[in-house]
Amino acid sequence: MLLPEIKEREAQFKLAIRMGFPIFLLSSVLLFSLLSQYLDVIPSSFIIIVVGLFAVAVYFLFYLIYKGYDERITDPITHVFTREYGMALFKKEIQQEPTYTFILISIHNLHDINEQYGINNGDIVLYETAQWIGRFFEEKGVKNFPICVLKGGDYLIGLKGDKNRYKTMSLATDEFIRRFLIHVLPHGFHRIRHYGLFANGQRAENLVKARKLLGVKTPQDPNDNDDTDDTAAPDWLLCPACGATMRIIEIF
Repeated sequence: MLLPEIKEREAQFKLAIRMGFPIFLLSSVLLFSLLSQYLDVIPSSFIIIVVGLFAVAVYFLFYLIYKGYDERITDPITHVFTREYGMALFKKEIQQEPTYTFILISIHNLHDINEQYGINNGDIVLYETAQWIGRFFEEKGVKNFPICVLKGGDYLIGLKGDKNRYKTMSLATDEFIRRFLIHVLPHGFHRIRHYGLFANGQRAENLVKARKLLGVKTPQDPNDNDDTDDTAAPDWLLCPACGATMRIIEIF
């Protein structure tokens, strides 16, 4: 269960106590008056007091019910803190701990999800995302952390900790291997470190187009040598792995 849900239940419990106290007080006064052995006739002043207490109790009952819906601290869709409550909470945390850390998680394609699958399914995605965030951090040993929804699919998470301190962790063998294999690509895949205009698969072609559009001549490679012999390299100079010609960079 996420921290916002726990706080919401605590707020509802406190609200129930505040709602039940006036009724309990009124019932106690009425019970006392009925069991009283010394009052054969109820005086008018007591009746006025009872009526006044009853009116006040009814007023506070409806007022607290109204404020109970108005002062909701969790979002009804995601079940995390509302933006107003989250901002107030984070402001206090920053004042107490300057090293307080924030994490922003966004669902960038939420609009497309609502358009293609409907708003109801989009709300399910928002709720499931919040639950996934809670499970992810709990698996890492972080529990009862505040999380609020800013707008749409934006979640803001607050974490306590000292950024200047590091500690040594002891991991089980399978957990260490699991974390290591996260960075290992499956067979047949390669890591793309650049994308877009200068991606490795399109770089040469795009550079030619760019120079043509800009009217810039292709620069001459200083390593190019017109006197280069075009004869085939001997077999011992070919790389056994890729078949390319190996270059001699140093002779001992």
